[in-house]
Amino acid sequence: MKTSDIVDKILEDIELPVLMSVSGEQVKDSYYFDPSELVAEGSYNQAMMNTKATELVVVKLKSDKHYDAVKEGLTKRAEDIIKTFSQYLPDQHEDAKNYQIVRQGNYVLLSISHDQAGIKKAFESFFQ
Repeated sequence: MKTSDIVDKILEDIELPVLMSVSGEQVKDSYYFDPSELVAEGSYNQAMMNTKATELVVVKLKSDKHYDAVKEGLTKRAEDIIKTFSQYLPDQHEDAKNYQIVRQGNYVLLSISHDQAGIKKAFESFFQ
């Protein structure tokens, strides 16, 4: 199962602001880990507009032992977004504070949105 398929399903089920895909060095800079070392594949999506806190990331870990490092990087990313929106756009700040990191086996989701329950449900539906 591809991470891009999971992201596509989530985007099909949940209406989110326009997202842009990030890759290469930008992944290292944004998420504080080197995907080539820790992740077999990943889909990294950030809000296209800087007035939105929305984030949707799904990665497949290379190994179970990489979870802690990936979770730490995703948590730092969420904290960066919380900090960014702490001084303006209270609704986006609330969304950011309610970020979630969900793990199913070697797949890990980071999401920030107005519909966290819907995103979690769509993500988990792949594993039932």
